[in-house]
Amino acid sequence: MGLCSTQLTDLTIYYDTIYASTYDGIYKKNVLSADTAWLACGLQGNHVVQTLVPDYQTFICVVEIGNTETTQIYKSIDCGNSFSSLNSIVSNIASYQFLDNIAHPEGNYDTLYCLQNQQKTYNGGTTWDAMNDVMLVNRFIKVNPENHSQLLIGGETIIFSASLQTSFDYGDHWTVLPNMYSFFAGDNALHDMAFNGTDWFAVGEGVIGKTTDGGNSWNQLLNTWSYPAQWILYIFDIEFSPADKNKLYATGDCNEVYKVPLLYSADYGMTWDTLSYNSIMKPNIRCLAIKSTVGSDKVFLGGRGVYKYENIFTGVQDKKSIKPNYYFLSQNYPNPFNPSTTFSFYLPKRSHAALKIFDLLGREVATIVSEELTAGNYSRKWNAGNTPSGIYFYRLQAGAFTETKKLILLR
Repeated sequence: MGLCSTQLTDLTIYYDTIYASTYDGIYKKNVLSADTAWLACGLQGNHVVQTLVPDYQTFICVVEIGNTETTQIYKSIDCGNSFSSLNSIVSNIASYQFLDNIAHPEGNYDTLYCLQNQQKTYNGGTTWDAMNDVMLVNRFIKVNPENHSQLLIGGETIIFSASLQTSFDYGDHWTVLPNMYSFFAGDNALHDMAFNGTDWFAVGEGVIGKTTDGGNSWNQLLNTWSYPAQWILYIFDIEFSPADKNKLYATGDCNEVYKVPLLYSADYGMTWDTLSYNSIMKPNIRCLAIKSTVGSDKVFLGGRGVYKYENIFTGVQDKKSIKPNYYFLSQNYPNPFNPSTTFSFYLPKRSHAALKIFDLLGREVATIVSEELTAGNYSRKWNAGNTPSGIYFYRLQAGAFTETKKLILLR
């Protein structure tokens, strides 16, 4: 899909646009376009490690300083035409090339937790506080989607074994979770995690594991070290299909020079298919991003260039004759609002739906819906009453689906 002249470190999809973070700045293209043309959109000549895209005009980027393996955070509010420093503190020299150097609650880009410089902000970067951690070699930081006060940092210990630590107070105090050896095959590192309620999936050096008890015990789902020619050595990224949480995708770097590797499970990680594409060069895959449409998942893999795999679901009718088979939460209208706004969402089947409002610290402000509903489109109006002005978030949970979006109340 293009960009073969530069190495990618991150892919992000925002509605109809896919953004690539590369060693030569940020590029974008229409996510449904079949061409290989990408548009440069900021920081060309710089290694952009990670990009958050709150909206079409705004980028929050982790950027390497020269070739120092240290990073700083920059922000653009004009589509990448200009950038300003969001945090002047330079990161530690540690694993900057991995994903998720910045974590945030879903839909909330004012609350940021920055792994390498150990800083956090609740007001979009105007002020910062220190965030402590105890692990020496870190790979990623995550916010638990079900509990925004819980942060997780995964990586590797000084004796080259996988490690996961957690904080239940927004990063002030940390505890190392035990038993990571229970699903790894020896010396290893934890590279990424995906969450679905209390089920957590983790990937590392050739291994995929799952926990259902908050990380205290793990089961090994897949060990690729036993495959011929070590088919995939380092699994860097794992994601759910946005349309169906039973479907999982994982990717990374492999020992076969000309293979683009993709692992796919259609049954919630119980069994896995090993898919590959013959590349004309060593692909150095580091990340993936998924766009779901009616009838398929378009899976984009980023490394030395961008590759696309389309998973077409069998038995799906023509999209003109069926309703969507996935949940979705529409943007509220109006937004900003005063004093009331309307939320819209779609349920493809009977589900218990919970639509709630939260403040920047993850505290519940109001419950809009909490009941079992049949399949169909729904709209619910909320009058904010005496709720003060500010930035809030509304989250829909229905079945295995969860989505969060920003809400602005202006008095």
